[in-house]
Amino acid sequence: MNKSLSISKLDPLEKIYYRLIFDYLTNFMVLLGGMLLAIYLKAQVLSANPSSTAYRMSLELFFILVAGSLMAALCAILLRRVNKVQVSKRIRFIALLLSLWLTSLAIYGFLPTLPVVQIIIYDVAVLCLGVITILWTPYIYKYGRHITIFYALGQLWNTKPLILMWIRYNISSRYSQTYLGIMWIIFIPLSTTLIIAFVFSQIMRPYDINDVPYISFFLAAVTFWNVFSQGVLNGSTSLVNSMGLITQVYFPREILIIIKVGETFVDLIFLFISMMVINLILGVFPNQNYIYLPIVIGIQYLLTLGICLLLSYLTVIARDVPNLISVLLQLAFYGTPILYPANVIPERFHLLLFINPIAPLIDAYRSIIVFNQPPDPVHLYGSTVTAFVITYVGYKFFKSQEKGIADFL
Repeated sequence: MNKSLSISKLDPLEKIYYRLIFDYLTNFMVLLGGMLLAIYLKAQVLSANPSSTAYRMSLELFFILVAGSLMAALCAILLRRVNKVQVSKRIRFIALLLSLWLTSLAIYGFLPTLPVVQIIIYDVAVLCLGVITILWTPYIYKYGRHITIFYALGQLWNTKPLILMWIRYNISSRYSQTYLGIMWIIFIPLSTTLIIAFVFSQIMRPYDINDVPYISFFLAAVTFWNVFSQGVLNGSTSLVNSMGLITQVYFPREILIIIKVGETFVDLIFLFISMMVINLILGVFPNQNYIYLPIVIGIQYLLTLGICLLLSYLTVIARDVPNLISVLLQLAFYGTPILYPANVIPERFHLLLFINPIAPLIDAYRSIIVFNQPPDPVHLYGSTVTAFVITYVGYKFFKSQEKGIADFL
């Protein structure tokens, strides 16, 4: 059996080093995510001023989180050595609590300008993320042994040529028998988009959008929304649509989901080019803030992938899930500021924006493409943390249940 398959098969020094890296990365993401989420909650819920340096990620705060996550890893290893156990969620969570306590004291001592309520929100956010990422997620097993998520990701990375080749084949074969070929990627969604934009801009004209063309205002949102909704729909049904392949050949099943989500983001290239052509005609030109687009697109990709990892497994168990997803996406379309600006939503409905992780991303796309402004990092904190947590939890759940997927097909 491969020596790297199980932590229990490693030498003592390798075991300590391996667990240190694993615990460090996990706890650092929990602590960092808790701080980002705390900043977002303070700014959104308590209407705090996010421009203050007390709410920004300063260099001192970053090093405090690094030291705290390292302390959590060392505490976890020490507790394991004392208790003579290899892997324990309870011990990992206790180590995180010790690290959180030390980190909170360090923040209070080195950043006295940071309000106490901010530290309290940070503690609550870290506890919630710790419960989700450490206690709630199951272990991944292979050949009857526990493996880490990093080993699973390493196996997935080795299949990169297969994924790229598969995506290229699916896209080329999708339109191989059509006269216009790959241009249908642009024509189908763009025709619907232009009709809706024409109705709202020429007939209804309901909103003040700072004298920018409504078509550009609408395209900057609906282009990326279409990629998100289509990615969720395709990714959630990827396992069911590949039943014959799953039951005959073994390969990492998440490849099917990555391929379907990847196809939609390849389509985004053509949709983005067509949107840029329309914007140039309307007088909306590219600007220097486009350098932020890869970051926002990366957050959206992680969010889409994490949702699909969870929904694809649920679709295998209950075939009604795709219909429910279609209904929820239709409701989310009208609940997300796509047809209208976010500032027209009444205050009593702001909770819808608060719990909608795609809404800050749509607002960021508009700020960059239409209004020539960098995205507000505070508004992206919630979506960033949500995307990483959903992807982490979704991947661990998917890998833990991967062996039994074929039993439901």
